[in-house]
Amino acid sequence: MKQVKGKSNLIKFLGELRKEAFIISLFFFCSCEENPVAPNASLNSDFNIKYDQSVYITEENLLITFEDVIEESRCPLGLKCYWEGTAKIKLLIRQGNEVRVDTVQTYLPQSIISIGEINNSYLFWVKKVEPYPKRNMLIEKRNYILTLNISHFTYGFSDSEIEYKTGIFGQVYITGGPALRTGYIDERPFQTTFKIVNNQNDSTTVQTDSTGKFIAYLQPGQYHVAPNKGFPILISTETYNVNDGKMNYLNIFYDSGMR
Repeated sequence: MKQVKGKSNLIKFLGELRKEAFIISLFFFCSCEENPVAPNASLNSDFNIKYDQSVYITEENLLITFEDVIEESRCPLGLKCYWEGTAKIKLLIRQGNEVRVDTVQTYLPQSIISIGEINNSYLFWVKKVEPYPKRNMLIEKRNYILTLNISHFTYGFSDSEIEYKTGIFGQVYITGGPALRTGYIDERPFQTTFKIVNNQNDSTTVQTDSTGKFIAYLQPGQYHVAPNKGFPILISTETYNVNDGKMNYLNIFYDSGMR
C-alpha cells in the first residue's frame, strides 16, 4: 500500500483511487455487455431464439445465433396467395472451433446441418416464426422470434452402402398436394432421375431407388441439380461444393405443383 503524507495528498490519492476503481468497473461492465451469457436449451425440445440473440445447447457445446431474416414472403393473413411463401432465417452455428453459417425456413421446415464431420449432423426443425405477417404490416427484424427443435440426425445409409470417397448421397422429396391448403407441408420420398451439373457444364445422371435415396461419386468441384422442364418443379436450386475425400449429404426437393 502506498504511504500518503499530508491531508491534501490523502484527498488527491483517494480521488485517484476512486477513478481507477470506476475505470475497472466500467471495463467489466462493457465486457459483460459485449459477451452476454446465452440462455440454455436442450436437444429434442422446442426453444425460442430472438433476432440477434443466441441459445446454447450445453450437452452438445452448440451455440446457435439468429443472425438475420433474409426472406419474408409468407402470405399475409386474410389474403389469398398462389404460394404460401416462406420465412428464411440465417443462423450462425458454433461448436468448439467449428463455425458454420446456414439457413432454415418455414416452407421446408426440416434441415439437416452437419458441423465438422458428416457423421456429426443435426436435424433443425422450424416450428414457427413469429410474428406472422398481416396485410399492410411491416415487421421490424428486432421483433422476430424463431422457434426451433434440434435433434441428432442419423443417415438412412449403412457403411456397407457407401464407399467414403468423393461425392454426394442423400434423398429426394416431393412436396405439394391438398395438404398445403391447410398449411401442412407434405413431404414424401420421390423416386426419380435427375442430373447434377458442374461449372464446366458436364452432367452426371443420377437414379434414386424407390425411397428416393441416391449415391453419386463425383470429382471435387461446384455442382448444382439441373432443373427439369414442367412439373415437378425443382426447389433445391443452390450451388454446393463437393470436397476431395468427402461424401456430402444432400436433400433435394421438388414441388408437384398441386394445390
